[in-house]
Amino acid sequence: MTTFSEVRDVMSTAIEDLSRETRDVFDILVLPNWGSPERRGYGRLLYGVVMNTFALTDRLSTLRTGRIDRQTVRLKESLEMMGADPRAAGVAVQLWRHTLMHTGMPAVLVDRATEDRYHWLLHWGEPHLPKSHHMTLTSHPDGYVLNFGALFAVDALSWLSASFFAAAEGDSEREASVVMSHDRLTKAQTVSVGYLSSSDGS
Repeated sequence: MTTFSEVRDVMSTAIEDLSRETRDVFDILVLPNWGSPERRGYGRLLYGVVMNTFALTDRLSTLRTGRIDRQTVRLKESLEMMGADPRAAGVAVQLWRHTLMHTGMPAVLVDRATEDRYHWLLHWGEPHLPKSHHMTLTSHPDGYVLNFGALFAVDALSWLSASFFAAAEGDSEREASVVMSHDRLTKAQTVSVGYLSSSDGS
């Protein structure tokens, strides 16, 4: 049977790996090649870091709430717990979790009620984006720009995960809920690929 400590260690290791690998890519590939027209920024790798960060934030939010549904709400709450403004958090979830994850490309978002358009400025972090600008909205001629730094997001996720598991440890009800949520996620992953056994892929 899965234990609370095992769930914590799996999550912590995943985030630590993401943090170390992201920093290595930034230091070894991104910064030395910043002046290169072909290699500047390594944008596709950056998209991968952002997607993995949001996927792990999604997973942590399920462990925190005990719910697999209400993904957008869970993610928005998690970003707010990391210090994000509620509106910036909502835009970030739509842009970086839903749009990028499902299409492979970010896209300008349009608010149906106000017709404001939300653009994005994505960087790895400092020195190209100050930490104080991360997860903020700045004015644009036809709306706003969401500023996002991947390294800052990974650091914030690491902090949120450590804080959550530290607070839950020793509370038998919360520990049991974390383990149950982890097991539900694992089971859902197993069941979701059942269609592969169908010869026609339906």
